Amino acid sequence: MASDRRQFPHDPFHSFHAFPPGASIPDGPKPGSGPSCQAFRLSTAVAVVFFLAGMFLSACSGEGEKGKKGPGKSGEKPPAPVTVAVVTEKQIPVEMEGTGHVEAGHSVDVRPRISGQLLAVHFREGHKVAKGDLLFTVDPAPFKAKLDQALADLERDKAKRNLAARQVKRYKDISD
Repeated sequence: MASDRRQFPHDPFHSFHAFPPGASIPDGPKPGSGPSCQAFRLSTAVAVVFFLAGMFLSACSGEGEKGKKGPGKSGEKPPAPVTVAVVTEKQIPVEMEGTGHVEAGHSVDVRPRISGQLLAVHFREGHKVAKGDLLFTVDPAPFKAKLDQALADLERDKAKRNLAARQVKRYKDISD
């Protein structure tokens, strides 16, 4: 058997009233509403604001254990000594120590026009180089071999040309 229940805030001893089924339930104030509840909320909020303001002002005033002691009493540090020096003008060397990242002012890509084995590198990384400076020495042996082969082919072709010229002359003499 189910029963309707409604909570009434003005009853401090019983949180719920049970009414028999079919009985009329009186319309009373709803929980959390009404002038007495709103006034309680307002007075609580005002009290909290005043409490926090008082705590803030007492913290900012600087009064406490130190403030209760007078000047010159125990627990207070003496003032720091101040020294005076004569101002002089002189050069100060600029020295910086630390870990950092260095980037080149200008960098270029070096693309080879030939391929081969490097025998020597004639510059150090990070140093400046000028236009026309020797940068690398490439092994000349393969290139010398190709040059010798090309010179031999040239001599062979000259010999063939001379032979062809003599044969043309001989054939002209025979045909005349």
